[in-house]
Amino acid sequence: MKKNQKLTENLFYNKGLNENLYDSIPTAKLVKIKKLGTPVTMSGPRPYVFTHGEFHNAFASTTSTYPHYPNTTKREGDPICDSFRVHIHQELFIACIADGCNWGERPREASNRGKDAFVRSIEANIATVKNFRDLGPLMMAALDESHMAILAEKNDIWMAGTTTLLGGVCVKLADPAVGKEWAFMGVTVGDCKTFMFSSKEKTVVDLTEGNRMNITDPRDPGGRIGPYVGGGDADVRNLMLFHVFLEEGDILFFLSDGVHDNLDPQTLGKDPSDFGLDGKDWDDVDLLAGTKVKTEFMCKTLQDFILNENGTVSTPKIITKKIIKYCMDLTAPSREYMEQNPNNSLGNDYLKYPGKMDHATCIALKIGTFNIEQEKLREKELELQESLDPNIWPF
Repeated sequence: MKKNQKLTENLFYNKGLNENLYDSIPTAKLVKIKKLGTPVTMSGPRPYVFTHGEFHNAFASTTSTYPHYPNTTKREGDPICDSFRVHIHQELFIACIADGCNWGERPREASNRGKDAFVRSIEANIATVKNFRDLGPLMMAALDESHMAILAEKNDIWMAGTTTLLGGVCVKLADPAVGKEWAFMGVTVGDCKTFMFSSKEKTVVDLTEGNRMNITDPRDPGGRIGPYVGGGDADVRNLMLFHVFLEEGDILFFLSDGVHDNLDPQTLGKDPSDFGLDGKDWDDVDLLAGTKVKTEFMCKTLQDFILNENGTVSTPKIITKKIIKYCMDLTAPSREYMEQNPNNSLGNDYLKYPGKMDHATCIALKIGTFNIEQEKLREKELELQESLDPNIWPF
């Protein structure tokens, strides 16, 4: 690949895209974005330690559910190849999650370079945006920067790793015609997912539904940035640009497949017949029908993490901890078996060994104006009452 060759050129060429890509995005007016100050930052991973910039209304975590090697604290799959970065300003946030493809230092580096470059690009250029539609080209340019950052300083670009990536920006609107105060636009290549919880409807929607539906090989994320096809181009088969209008109190979730695969009824040992679908196993199920059922199941499972028994909504911090603990608990039988039988294969008996071990990342962000001082006070008020909650302890 030539050094000045842009990923966006390849995207448009390979997918037959052009400027019409942005035509369906409304030109809603934004609250004027002034020069950004220093953001509140959350970035990871640091294994088994939640980020230093943790708040009840903005929280993120990356961990590993893989087994330990015998007689050591080191896990299979180390180092963790998932990563995330979130920059929070008072009326704007930028979030990015990346999942390095395969194991080792190269995908770990690709993941970290990709998410850092994405956030850096958005933050450097967002002041030029005049309306909501303008965020579309900004997303593509940031994806471009992420890809090029992975290739940077490589004498042989094929020595660079590859990673899936999902990133986006939430902005405040100044357009009464829209009917909502906030909006999010994201771009994804690969199998990370974004879900939205509606504070009004008390329901969850998969904003990235279908980004995995044509992929039959679980080892294939459907797309990735970094050198993979042609002369070192990105794989953009399932590139998706998406947006949603939001209300204050809504929550956005960004999940790597190490989390959302554990919300999939197939990996929980459930049969298609449990949902009224034809077919002995999931490979026999109609693709559209199967995807619809899986999406509804994942959304309902997330909804159960979000809503308390009395109908109130948990904070993003509590929800994230519940989700991570759920993934650890679900995969415990698999982890214990592999630690006791390191030379054996686990097989695919999801009833006996449910879920999928992996690197797992969850970001949860509540929509609204972010006041750092109020967040600190709320942190102190709620820390004690949640610290021994059995649903999240010791996470």
